[in-house]
Amino acid sequence: MLNLKLPKYTSDTPVPLGPLEPTTDLVIYVDGSCQPNPGNMYVGVAVFMKEDMLWHDTAFAGAGTNNQAEYHAFIHAARALHHLQRQFPQYKVPSTIVSDSRLAVDAYNQVHLPSNPSFC
Repeated sequence: MLNLKLPKYTSDTPVPLGPLEPTTDLVIYVDGSCQPNPGNMYVGVAVFMKEDMLWHDTAFAGAGTNNQAEYHAFIHAARALHHLQRQFPQYKVPSTIVSDSRLAVDAYNQVHLPSNPSFC
């Protein structure tokens, strides 16, 4: 089971700098960026079990937009979680993905699917 958590804030409130309170022990933090936009995409993923970092990675994700980079970060996290749970069965527990991208979280939850299929 994969449970997504997104910080609750409006455009008027600052982005929280401290850790969120996850709903599970296994937490995956993801982010994607693009410089310039459009341009080279990069993703970052960090997997934690409670307070211990189990794995982290950054990767070049090709050329695209910032929104596409956020989607690629989710894909990178899902692959990492799959391999981690295959290698270490004790981590086959519910997990939370934390992202700052409302677009990617909503698409994952199918609240708002992108109109352009190349985003997926």
